[in-house]
Amino acid sequence: MTDRKIKIWSSGNNLNSYSTIKYGAIQTNMWNCNSINGEVSIELDNNVLITDVNLTDADIKQRTIFGYPEITLGLSLMGQSFNKTAEKTLDFPMKLSSLINENIKMVTDFQIDDSSKNELIFNISYDFWIKRDPLIRNRPESDDCEIMIWIYHSKQRPIGVIVDRFNLDCNLNGKKTQIPVDIWKGRGARWLTISFLFDRDMVPESAEISFELKDIFRVAINFMENTDPGQFLMGIELGTEFGNPDSRSTLLHWKLKKYIIENGKKKYNILKKC
Repeated sequence: MTDRKIKIWSSGNNLNSYSTIKYGAIQTNMWNCNSINGEVSIELDNNVLITDVNLTDADIKQRTIFGYPEITLGLSLMGQSFNKTAEKTLDFPMKLSSLINENIKMVTDFQIDDSSKNELIFNISYDFWIKRDPLIRNRPESDDCEIMIWIYHSKQRPIGVIVDRFNLDCNLNGKKTQIPVDIWKGRGARWLTISFLFDRDMVPESAEISFELKDIFRVAINFMENTDPGQFLMGIELGTEFGNPDSRSTLLHWKLKKYIIENGKKKYNILKKC
């Protein structure tokens, strides 16, 4: 298959454009909007993912973020495959007991080129869904859990309240370091959400960060209300939550220059198109 350029976009009432890629999919995912004035696009070219948001207004459903343009692997929160023909990376759905013992390293290199700096609420974040039964094709239940990792954030408040802080071993821009991480916990819906926020003063607008996934989940399990290790990680999502209900004119341009998952000796460049 030819390594082609991909561009998807949302505008008007078209709120979720979608395209499969080698290991998963990309989607604009404007889940909290009825319609938008302007455009949200994701372009994947030469192994770089570019997210471009340029809105003059948005008709939103709830007073929260507008959407989550993203790159996805595995299964969704509803238990549906993002890409049934994707090449295998990790074993999704993956038992939590396996996840907390495997050496899975996440490597990302991002750069924020422009944003509505005085008013835009946004993050660059991973999203993980932990479900008791991966075969149930509906929204998560009260004993399921969403875990987020905000590697970068601006003016955004997570669900719930802050419950703890710890230091995470990372590699930041080529140097081994410990990044302070705040842990937030709460329920914005039926399920529990636990959010890990990297210290805003430690992470610049252009950064390459790598860390071991088990170092997050071994901490997360201490704050989960259902700690059964037989639960399943459905997939891995990485994107940007954005939007300010009080200032709906939105500008955000950022690029993901590297996204690699290392599992032992195996390395997967998630930004491969085909």
